[in-house]
Amino acid sequence: MALPKQLPSPEEIGPSQSSTTSAAQTASNAEDDLTTHHKRAIGSTKLRKRKSLRLKTQAEVSGASGETAESKRQHVHGYNTRNQPLTKAQKRAADRKDKPKPSVKRQKSVNLPPKGSRPQSKGVRELRQKKRQERDDGVSSLWEALQATNPLDDMSLHLKKRLAVYVSLTQFYGYWGWQSREVVEEFVADLFDLKPSSVHRWCHDFETAHYLEEDRRGKHSKVRSPLFDAEYQGFRERFRHYVKAHSIGKDGTPNLTADALAEWVNSDLELGEGDKYSNRTILRWLHALGFSVHSVKNTLYVDGHEREDVVADRERLYKELEEVRPSLQTVDDCTLEEAENSAATHILISQDEKIHHSGDIQRRYWSDGTFTKLRQKSLGRTVMTSDFLSEIFGFIRYSNDDPVVPGERTGSVLDVSVDGYYNNERCLVDFAECSEAVKTLTDGKLGCVFLTDRSPIHCKYPEDGLNAKAMNVKPGGKQPRMRPGWYERDGQRVVQDMVFPADHPRYAGLPKGLRQVVIERFGEAAVVGKKQDELVNLLSNCDDFASQKTLLQEEANARGDRVIYGVKFHPELAPIEAAYRSIAKAIRI
Repeated sequence: MALPKQLPSPEEIGPSQSSTTSAAQTASNAEDDLTTHHKRAIGSTKLRKRKSLRLKTQAEVSGASGETAESKRQHVHGYNTRNQPLTKAQKRAADRKDKPKPSVKRQKSVNLPPKGSRPQSKGVRELRQKKRQERDDGVSSLWEALQATNPLDDMSLHLKKRLAVYVSLTQFYGYWGWQSREVVEEFVADLFDLKPSSVHRWCHDFETAHYLEEDRRGKHSKVRSPLFDAEYQGFRERFRHYVKAHSIGKDGTPNLTADALAEWVNSDLELGEGDKYSNRTILRWLHALGFSVHSVKNTLYVDGHEREDVVADRERLYKELEEVRPSLQTVDDCTLEEAENSAATHILISQDEKIHHSGDIQRRYWSDGTFTKLRQKSLGRTVMTSDFLSEIFGFIRYSNDDPVVPGERTGSVLDVSVDGYYNNERCLVDFAECSEAVKTLTDGKLGCVFLTDRSPIHCKYPEDGLNAKAMNVKPGGKQPRMRPGWYERDGQRVVQDMVFPADHPRYAGLPKGLRQVVIERFGEAAVVGKKQDELVNLLSNCDDFASQKTLLQEEANARGDRVIYGVKFHPELAPIEAAYRSIAKAIRI
């Protein structure tokens, strides 16, 4: 390599350094061991320093020379030498085969929220909640274990009494940290599972007499209960056997009751009048021996309270009751006297039927789970009643001044085995008699608004009433001869006969049927592809069929009365149901 023509001066290179003097210098600076000739060669090859003031070092700006600042700054080469030994961490990092990526120093934004102010993530919240729940469960399990192994449970009441008195009085008179005596007694009562009033009474007795009376528990003859005493093991076996054998009555006998069982216990133990066990004690024995009251219930229940038709029917009932409310004679809720209503023309009467069985009281029986009572097909003798209830007159009766039946109660009482079940004919007679009885009670001033259910007895249509469900698809056959109907066409009402005329060539005098009636109202296209159910729904939605009254409603309207039907699945809306629930316990057939 050719040397430059002009070499630097000795002043620029500096004083020469021999091998002896270089040993005293830094061993890691190899430039100090070079000869003067090589130093000059190296100095000539260095780039010229830039003259820009912007690129000058801090030392040059302050007035110091670049060579002086560079000589003072020690070079860090990153190798393990004697003058620059590496630490253990640096050695481990240098020996690693997979070098970690250098960390990138990111500039933090000044708009970031302070640390800890951000909401926790869902995972962190769930983890903390899980740990908190585990800690609470651990405390709960520890508390349950302490309660299960509480040594105070093994103490007698007399020992607890003595300890409670000792702790209360020593804490109250020996220490001054308690606020009052009541606080001490409440603390001791909670500790020993006692009542504060009992602890206060015991402490007062001890302060007065300086001793506690001897406990008499377990020393009275009656305290030895046959339920737990070992000497009465045979009695307990007889007790269980008697309950199982007589719990369910046979051949018309009633089921076992607590009174009957108490009588048997006192007889078996040969107890006198002063030592007899009460029925409440016998009930505790039954529960202690594993017996409980079971009921014979139906296993199928259909809930239709939220069906669309039921919801709509509830709205219909509300509107009808609101419509007749201004004309009803009612009772004031505060005084229970008749409210003044000069516009009153009717009273509200709730009507219903109820079936009473001689075996109604046999549904409940005692059992320990080893036996059950099957649901019987017959519940014994059956009596069916029909009643009318008003908030003003109670159960409706004729006036005492009536010349024919003074004070007689309206409705029916039927022995099913002799008189048969209640039907529509008896129903019409009962409603008419109730309306007549109300007129005798009010001197003919008030009529009746009957609230009853939608049973088939009450909802029977007249024989010639418009009922699409009773019609056949084709003419003739077994179907009723209905009264003429009507429909609207071009804004005018058109009367439609439901029976063919007598001079008809094929169906003279026969009922028309669904198909013919629909064709006359809506045309041929209305019956194409439709079955009987679809034709029935189509006619049932017509105004004349939908407005058809039942036989009960027609007769009531003719008398000046009104019938309002209840809602399916809501018998509780009828006031008479509350009365039936109350009297069911007292009725015996």
